[in-house]
Amino acid sequence: MEVTIQRRALALLTVLTLAATAWAQQTPKTYLADVATDPATTGGHARLLHYLSQDLPIAVYVPPAPTPEGQAQRAAVVRAIDAWQQAAPDVLRFLVVGQPSADAITVTWRELSGKVASYRYAYTVLPNNQVRYRATEVLLDPRFDAEATYRYALLAFGQAVGLLGRSPYPGDALSATPAGKISMRDVATLRALYALPSGTVLQR
Repeated sequence: MEVTIQRRALALLTVLTLAATAWAQQTPKTYLADVATDPATTGGHARLLHYLSQDLPIAVYVPPAPTPEGQAQRAAVVRAIDAWQQAAPDVLRFLVVGQPSADAITVTWRELSGKVASYRYAYTVLPNNQVRYRATEVLLDPRFDAEATYRYALLAFGQAVGLLGRSPYPGDALSATPAGKISMRDVATLRALYALPSGTVLQR
C-alpha cells in the first residue's frame, strides 16, 4: 500500500513539474527593465511610472490630422487606443473625449524629425512616496498614412501609459521597429509594470 502511495505521489509530482515547465515556456519574457525613466531626468534613479487606479479611465482628446485623410488618421489613433484597452482590460481603461482639457492626453499632429512618434508626461510624488503619473501629450506625424499612423499610435500610447522605453525584442508594439500589433510580451510587461507601485526604483 505504501509503495502504491509513493508511486502515485511521484506521478503527481512529475505531472506538476511538466505542467510548470510548459507554463514557464509559454509565459513571455517582459522588457520591464527597459521601460524605466531616464536617471538623468529623475535625480539619478531609474523609476517605473504608471497611472494610478484612481486616475482611470485615461481621458484622450484626438483631433483629426491636418491632411486630406485626417479623419482616417484620427480613426487609426482611436483604434490603437481601443487595442490597448482590449489587450489589457484589467489594467487600462480609456475615454476618448470631444475637447481638450488639462486632465486629458492631447494628440498633437506635428512633423517629427528623426522620430516616428513621441510623448510627454508629468508626475508628482505623493506623501506615501508613490508617484502620480500622467501623460500630457502624444505627438504623431501627419505625413504617415492611416496604417502607419495606427502602428506608431500603438507605440506612442504604450509609452504614454508607462512603457516609457522600447522593447529589445522584435515583434512587439514597442520594439525598435514597431510591429503594429500588441504582443503577449507587451501585455505581460504592462501587467508587470502595473503590479508594482508607481515610482518603484529599479536597481541596475
